[in-house]
Amino acid sequence: MGIIGYFTRHRTAANLLLVLMIAAGIMAIPNMRAQFFPDVIVDDIAVSVRWDGAGAEDVDRGVVQLLEPALLAVEGVTESSATSREGSAQITLEFEPGLDVAASADDVQAAIDGVSALPEGIDDPVVRQGRWRDRVTDVIVTGPVGVDQLARITDEFVLQLFAAGVTRTSVRGIAAPEVLVEVPTANLIRHDLTMADIAAAIGSEAQADPAGDVTGANARVRTGTARRETADIAGIVLRRKTDGTALTIGDVARVTSGGVDRERAYFVGDNPAISVRVDRSAEGDAIGLQKQVEAVASDVLQGAPQGTRIELIRTRTEAITGRIGLLIDNALMGLGLVVALLFLFLNARTAFWVAAGIPVAMLSAIALMWVAGITINVVSLFALIITLGIVVDDAIVVGEHADFRHSRLGEDPKTAAEKAARRMFTPVFSATLTTVIAFFGLVAIGGRFGDLIIDIPFTVIVVLIASLIECFLILPHHMAGALVSRAPRGFSAWRAATGALAAAILLPVLALVLAFGLTLAAELLGLIDDSLAVAFSVPFVVVVLGGVYAVLIWSGFLSGPDATQRTLARLSTHGVDIVSHTVTRGFNWTRDRVFRHLVRFALWARYPVAAVAVVLLSTQAALFIRGDVQWRFFNAPERGSVTGNFAMVDGATRADTLAQMRELQRATMALGEDYAERHGTNPLAYVLAEIGGNSGRPLPSADDKDPEQLGAISIELIDADLRPYSSFQLVEELQEAAVQLPLTEEISFRGWRSGPGGDALSVDFYGADSATLKAAADALKLAVLQFPEVSGVEDSLPFDKDELILNLTPQGEALGFDIDTLGRTLRNRLNGIEAATFPAGPRTGEIRVELAEGEVRADFLDTLRLTTPSGGDVALSDIVTVKVQSGFATVRRDNGVQIVTVSGDITQDDAARANAIRAALTNEILPEIASVHQVAYEQGGLAEQERDFLTDATLGLVACLLGIYLVLAWIFSSWTRPGVIMAVIPFGLIGAVWGHWWWDVPLSMFSVVGLIGMTGIIINDSIVLVTTVDDYARDRALRPAIVDAVCDRLRPILLTTLTTVLGLAPLLYESSSQAQFLRPTVITLAYGLGFGMVLVVLLVPAILLMGNDVARLTTALRRLLRLPLRRRGRGAGLVGLSLGTVIAIWGFATLGYRLITSEVLPPLQPILADPGIPTVFAVFMAGTTGLLLLTWLIVGLSLPRRRSA
Repeated sequence: MGIIGYFTRHRTAANLLLVLMIAAGIMAIPNMRAQFFPDVIVDDIAVSVRWDGAGAEDVDRGVVQLLEPALLAVEGVTESSATSREGSAQITLEFEPGLDVAASADDVQAAIDGVSALPEGIDDPVVRQGRWRDRVTDVIVTGPVGVDQLARITDEFVLQLFAAGVTRTSVRGIAAPEVLVEVPTANLIRHDLTMADIAAAIGSEAQADPAGDVTGANARVRTGTARRETADIAGIVLRRKTDGTALTIGDVARVTSGGVDRERAYFVGDNPAISVRVDRSAEGDAIGLQKQVEAVASDVLQGAPQGTRIELIRTRTEAITGRIGLLIDNALMGLGLVVALLFLFLNARTAFWVAAGIPVAMLSAIALMWVAGITINVVSLFALIITLGIVVDDAIVVGEHADFRHSRLGEDPKTAAEKAARRMFTPVFSATLTTVIAFFGLVAIGGRFGDLIIDIPFTVIVVLIASLIECFLILPHHMAGALVSRAPRGFSAWRAATGALAAAILLPVLALVLAFGLTLAAELLGLIDDSLAVAFSVPFVVVVLGGVYAVLIWSGFLSGPDATQRTLARLSTHGVDIVSHTVTRGFNWTRDRVFRHLVRFALWARYPVAAVAVVLLSTQAALFIRGDVQWRFFNAPERGSVTGNFAMVDGATRADTLAQMRELQRATMALGEDYAERHGTNPLAYVLAEIGGNSGRPLPSADDKDPEQLGAISIELIDADLRPYSSFQLVEELQEAAVQLPLTEEISFRGWRSGPGGDALSVDFYGADSATLKAAADALKLAVLQFPEVSGVEDSLPFDKDELILNLTPQGEALGFDIDTLGRTLRNRLNGIEAATFPAGPRTGEIRVELAEGEVRADFLDTLRLTTPSGGDVALSDIVTVKVQSGFATVRRDNGVQIVTVSGDITQDDAARANAIRAALTNEILPEIASVHQVAYEQGGLAEQERDFLTDATLGLVACLLGIYLVLAWIFSSWTRPGVIMAVIPFGLIGAVWGHWWWDVPLSMFSVVGLIGMTGIIINDSIVLVTTVDDYARDRALRPAIVDAVCDRLRPILLTTLTTVLGLAPLLYESSSQAQFLRPTVITLAYGLGFGMVLVVLLVPAILLMGNDVARLTTALRRLLRLPLRRRGRGAGLVGLSLGTVIAIWGFATLGYRLITSEVLPPLQPILADPGIPTVFAVFMAGTTGLLLLTWLIVGLSLPRRRSA
């Protein structure tokens, strides 16, 4: 009986499996994490090295160039990037996916230990594994109170978050407690002290060390008292004078306590603010974490002073729930359209059980997703929407065939259901397998974008697996109960009432479908502008609905003698199937009276049909080549955030930085009010300003700046759907509105976007020294100033402050100085000394010893005096020579090669303009810069990821095509049948490209994703059709078999295509800006599959008959050439000899002459613009193919034809 027969005939087995699948899905849903995009996690290890006092170029030469070669040799390392700054270096290593990073960290440490030539004075290199984190929200604590009070509120807030389980937080805007001991140089000389002496005294007194326990006394001994207050530190004794009096720190230095806002300070308007960033781990749930943060904020705010606010900005929950809710709404609408379509074409019970497979397959697929670790996110939910129509295809084929066997062949319900499942198992399984292979091809795409879309193939695959189980183990059992005899039944008021209700519901649905189809056709013809608005307008729907009833009256269903009795009788007979019965009658009439003749015509004109398809494909390629259809690799959803970072010139004070920050606040507020007047709504949702650092990605020059010379403004905009302009437009106007003050060095504005990716403008220069690379970078920055669409342009090689190189004079050596001791003394005086640290709540306080404020000036080296080893006093300028050397603040290397990166944003509002800018960079600007400055370059960022993506996508497409061919060859036991089935794949591009042109949507990476997936879906109907043709051809001639098979399979082909398209249709009309990046996939699938249906019913039959023609001609030619000595021997031999001779001459004239002389035969030179070997070989093959086709045609026409039955 087999497993299909067992589940079909067993009374409870199918229903038990049904309950298990539903229960598994219901249990999995609450346990699945929800997030915006899938996590893109890169396994990396960072090596950090400190070398105090060394410049960036010294660090690069002395540390990075020694360590990086050894680290690149570590097993599993794929990428290395190193950055050298003043006093430090960091080398980041990326590893192959799936590698044990913990073990790799040990290998990295071993490689570092093997490098023995590192300079003296550096700290031991520190190896750290990368810790992935994702921002959940930023919490801003602000109000009209002092920063100290805000700090206490924030500390309480963070402590309560930790108690609630939110442990990944970072606080900005609160400096750790600091006690500053400022000592004048004159006092150091007067009392024969050094800064190191003062730091040592503080270090010994600031800590209280445990000395042990007193046995039996129940006491613990501690030595010293922790001195951390300013008065206590001022009273620390440095030494005793000869008269017995004490010399204290207060006698030689001023002790002060630093404020909590002395470093980075935030402002909301005029009020101070503190920022708390909350992150999640890879296992964290963003929605759950944000709810906890909101609850803690509410509790803390209750005890805060009046006017204090705790606000959440840059939240992910609203974005996640809003976008997921958007997709769910579209999914439910698509599901409703699919179910309505099923009830229009299938009887109610068949339609019900076919439609029931959708939620069953979806729920069980969600359970499999949970087991596999797939989260609910925009991409995985989109994959579920893609499968809405696909998942029902298998059930339509099996259910429709069971209904056919029962109604047309007279089989009993159980036999019909079982045989239908058995009969359709091979084509359905092969169609599902090819779809799985197609989507599995997406796994070949690596990199960050591969991680972004990886949920699509796995989600589709688990849904298809669940669909197969439901289709063959559950559906046949229910179909056996749903199939009923078609024998006439007596009058039933219940059936008449339900039939009338069904007609009242479904006829308007049919009218809406017809209305949309008519208005879409009118829009395509240019008669109207907005088909959607007209189609669903009340007057038009009423007109179409009236037309539907007019057709029913004209057909005699609602008119003529005894119309009422006849209508009631039909309602009673068919019940809820009245509408599907009526639609089926109309469909059958159209199929038998119109479509059958169309198929016969397509078979008769098979070569023109194929030619038309090729011409259409060429015209769509022309749309892309001509630029009517643009290409935009990745259009990430707008995050609605804009940052403006700025840096001041050297010498600027904190007050100057504050003034520039206030100017940015003024310009932002003024622009917001201007937009409110122009558009009716102020776009500013939140504005946060800061000094003491940059926001988001810092400026490259930030490494060389004093923190007090850096600042930023962060702008949160209202949702993109609430404004008719993008953040790029606002950035352009803000750049013009903001005034750059005289002491401001640079201002850079950037807009944020979601998802992985890189800079739209990113160029790496390499292959020269630092000065040349810097000149090339400056030339590129100057060149792109002509494009207003480009913003935030910066390079990664900022100039450093001047470096002063000191060497001892003979006088200095004679006085007993050595360069190492002198270096330590100067380092202490210039940078200060950390004397002690101490815990202060959630932070670590510090006690520092520094020179008195104002002593470190530009003439510091000229005025500085030192104590000689013999106790004398000497000026620094007398014992050293000074050499001034300029350099760079940052040196970057990728895989050991020094690079300079120029990066920036290109607005994505106009894809054609963005592509024109990229073309100008590639074809004009960059080649000229490379030629002038003699540097090499490579476009990185999005351009690099685009290259990698398309390379991987091409590999994935080839692999899935090969896999589909092998599967079909195995299933059909033929090498040629797969070619016929797969012939529709390239022609699916016709609908896909045309759809992008019609909707004015650029092709993108998601178009490629849809194309790869479409290769498996578009051939599903072709597989079923070819299988049916092969079955019918066993008992009739090929041409009638093709006609009958196409007509018999028209309804399931139509249904499977329309269900897939209708499932995606709501997203096609979705106006939300956050769903636009998914639109290219929807267009590719909807239009590609829609046109693919036409290909399956017209082009595939034509190709089948063309294949028969080729087989007949090949057989005739083979027979002719196989008999050289029989009746036609001489003629046949002459034909064969002539053909071979002509091909040989043609080969010598083209390929042979080119290989021998390295030139093209003179008569062919005007024809061949490119005389390369590939071009010449293509010409040879084209000519040879033409000769063979001509020979086949002549032979075929010369032989008598046999009439087919």
